Amino acid sequence: MEGTNTISLSPTVLAALFEEGRTNNSGLRVAEARVTASQFGTETVRIWEDPKFSFGGVLSGPRRGRIEEDGDLIYGVEQKLPLWSRPRLSRDILVAETQTQATEAAFRESLLRRDLTKGLLRIALVNRTTAFIANDLAWLDTLIALGEERFRAGFGSHTDLLQMQNEKSKRTEALRTEQNRLRMEEAALNRLLGRALQSPWPSVELPRLTPPIVYSTALASYAATNEPRLKVLRQGKFQAEAVTRLSETMRRPDVSLGLQGRQYSGDAGFREGTLTVSLNLPWWNAPKYRADLRRDEAKVRTIDAEMADYEL
Repeated sequence: MEGTNTISLSPTVLAALFEEGRTNNSGLRVAEARVTASQFGTETVRIWEDPKFSFGGVLSGPRRGRIEEDGDLIYGVEQKLPLWSRPRLSRDILVAETQTQATEAAFRESLLRRDLTKGLLRIALVNRTTAFIANDLAWLDTLIALGEERFRAGFGSHTDLLQMQNEKSKRTEALRTEQNRLRMEEAALNRLLGRALQSPWPSVELPRLTPPIVYSTALASYAATNEPRLKVLRQGKFQAEAVTRLSETMRRPDVSLGLQGRQYSGDAGFREGTLTVSLNLPWWNAPKYRADLRRDEAKVRTIDAEMADYEL
């Protein structure tokens, strides 16, 4: 396209520029990297936590016979149980986060497509405006030349000639303004495409007029369903709801099973084994857990309100 003198806006041109922008745009590369990182995150959820191993000993005292009977070496292992579906809920959060990042990346792509289209339309408009001003200047040059001849012949008005020259000065300044605006618009478009800011552009022609879009209920429903920003909000709500479900389980205790053995170092004989069940007591911090849940539920309501406001 850069090798031609003029390009006309069409779906083919827009698609080619979008592919270039999607490859080179730094913002899209960041969004895609976040999606990849989130995908790796879904593989980090552990169903079973790492077991804990403990080892210790008992110092002998005056009653040495008691130690020989009970054993002076103590060792054990403890395993936390995956209760309350917390591993699954944790993975649901990471999956929802990955989908949110993917939706956000798609949203950024839609913004890039929109900004490219708007940038090309602005460049095409500046090109058309510049052409009109150039035609006006050519017409004014002709009128000024004719006015000067009439003035020299004694038939023209000096006031009319000054008015035409003043109008030419205005048009010249307007042309200079549009040329500066064109350079700014081209630099902005080059930045979106990841090109050098001063990369040249051919002249861009405005597309043909399209028929007006008539409002209908089906059109509004389609827009509400497929609008990229609403998709991001909906996916963010799914993620917030997943966090809320996990927060509901945090008020329940963590349960661990343990096995402990005792052995005497003198003869290496096994003395006894013990099976243990341990759990924390979350009721002491019950108000804190309830506050966590209220916070997460408030986030869900906030997203609902934001979606309702955006749909208006």
